[in-house]
Amino acid sequence: MTLSLTFDSGAVVIAGGSGGLGEGIARRFAETGLPVVITYHSNARKAAAIQADIEATGGRCESLRVDLAKPDEVNALFADVAARHGRIAHVVYAAGPHFEFNFIGSIPDQEWHHVVNADIN
Repeated sequence: MTLSLTFDSGAVVIAGGSGGLGEGIARRFAETGLPVVITYHSNARKAAAIQADIEATGGRCESLRVDLAKPDEVNALFADVAARHGRIAHVVYAAGPHFEFNFIGSIPDQEWHHVVNADIN
């Protein structure tokens, strides 16, 4: 079964677009013809490679470094994207700190609190 996605105008902002889940979402939205803006925190090389690959297949993509823990940077991102693309059609949050998958009882308390606080704050 093939799922066809169509959307109105505007850009898609994908926070954490350089990660595995964010990359897949970015690629799928790019296939719809909407411009995609992916953010990354530290992996500029991966974000640039995703952007180049999306553009090589005819999509429109930008990659921007944004610290999602800093409200001023997030507000600036949204203001910039809306100004350049007319509006923001969709926002996807696919970001979060990396942690090693393990049994939940084996995750050290400090690491668990870091991940949970980053995702809910």
